[in-house]
Amino acid sequence: MIEVVLLAIALAMDAFAVSIGLGAKSQKQSQQYVRHLAIYAALYFGIAQGVMPFIGYLLGAALLGWLAAAAPLDRRYHLNCAGWQDAVRSAQW
Repeated sequence: MIEVVLLAIALAMDAFAVSIGLGAKSQKQSQQYVRHLAIYAALYFGIAQGVMPFIGYLLGAALLGWLAAAAPLDRRYHLNCAGWQDAVRSAQW
């Protein structure tokens, strides 16, 4: 659960930084322009930050089978590398 809270804080800081930039840009604009800009920025960030984790979930679910099939190969590679490291260490003594 802490990961979700940290992700939410990071996304909020990102949106806050963009909002500061947009606010600084539109100081000399009319109130109507600023209101429309604020609404569009909120919609774009809300949609993007809501859709991106969903897309990541779908990609993760789609790649799960491929990653599960590749995991034994990765384990053998790491064990082989560890074996070579042990052999080199023992030869140095």
